[in-house]
Amino acid sequence: MACQRVGHELQHHQRLRLQSQATQPCYHFQSGRFTKCFTKKITKVMALSLSAEQKNLKNIFMNDNRYIVPSYQRPYSWTQEQCVQLYEDITKAFAENDSYFVGNIVLASKEDNEQQEIVDGQQRLITLWLFIKALSILLPVLSKITRMLWVESWEGGIENGCKFISKAIESNNQKDLNKILQYTEEDYCLESNELKKLREPIYKKEKGILATNAVVIYDMLKEYFTYWR
Repeated sequence: MACQRVGHELQHHQRLRLQSQATQPCYHFQSGRFTKCFTKKITKVMALSLSAEQKNLKNIFMNDNRYIVPSYQRPYSWTQEQCVQLYEDITKAFAENDSYFVGNIVLASKEDNEQQEIVDGQQRLITLWLFIKALSILLPVLSKITRMLWVESWEGGIENGCKFISKAIESNNQKDLNKILQYTEEDYCLESNELKKLREPIYKKEKGILATNAVVIYDMLKEYFTYWR
């Protein structure tokens, strides 16, 4: 793939500290008189540090990080046209032996936590993951590609499956991601035939936008590699 560079990743490392400060005096009425006292107000302060790094797809996906789509994010919504545009941009850069800048990806994480919350870039990250999934089927000889799709547990095997945990409300994104992760070459072929039969609007309504884009991306890459063989 031509995605040799995925640009800047901004990581929000959050630290909490407690700061005490004196407030205005207060008065309590007790035993027939007012008593003057001072109180201490405990304030929770959020210390935020930012770091920018230039990363490629391997840096982002070939690790044990799990990327969280928080509930305040909208569900996955990239259209077929946007996937086609990304495909054309990547293949053009590859043909010109050039790197391709996907854009800024903003993540929030704790220093010792391998789960990172996606602040910005959900649509691009998940779409790139769909590309990687299709490549893992089309280029099985490159076994390391498969390792970019999921997180392995300490005990071995696959821990909860996908690299992504989607908490987006009113969506089936997590269910669809887990299903796509298990797709075989036969599954892609069956879904591709059904997409051609039903046409994109009806297929998307029945299967969802993630499944639709997964098949569209697979078909584009399959045609690409068939042409160049």
